[in-house]
Amino acid sequence: MIDFENMSKLLFAIQRTQVLTSKNKHGERLFSDSYVYAWSKSLYPHIHDHEPDGVYTHSGFDDNFKIKKKTVSSVFKYLDKMVGERRRPVYDDIEKEFSFLDSESLMKILRYIYLEGSMRSDGVWENLKKGNHRSGLDSIFVDSIADHELRIE
Repeated sequence: MIDFENMSKLLFAIQRTQVLTSKNKHGERLFSDSYVYAWSKSLYPHIHDHEPDGVYTHSGFDDNFKIKKKTVSSVFKYLDKMVGERRRPVYDDIEKEFSFLDSESLMKILRYIYLEGSMRSDGVWENLKKGNHRSGLDSIFVDSIADHELRIE
């Protein structure tokens, strides 16, 4: 018999596959690049929490994402606070603030926020590149997702 935890993992895997592969008859994705990217990286799609019910499909799967809701929300709120205070952090500042996160997870969260289009007019992303340059940091700033980014992690 399948217990609740295993059933939840199974349903998450099915939903994830559907999000990553759903296209209309013209071959266009049914979900935004940022949403698909979040699912492919097992990153909770925090920004999409505020969409009308039924549009997005992550509700109820909070515990299944490897990068948790609270973590993604914290990074987003930190950047939003910096914008509100007219401060523009460099990557080193963000990495220091979220020292409990490994660099790869932090870059995934930043990529998700960037893909969603958040804070693009506020100078956040241009300033992020200043400071000690991290390998792979430039990959955050590509406007659309590439097929290789959609592999399930």
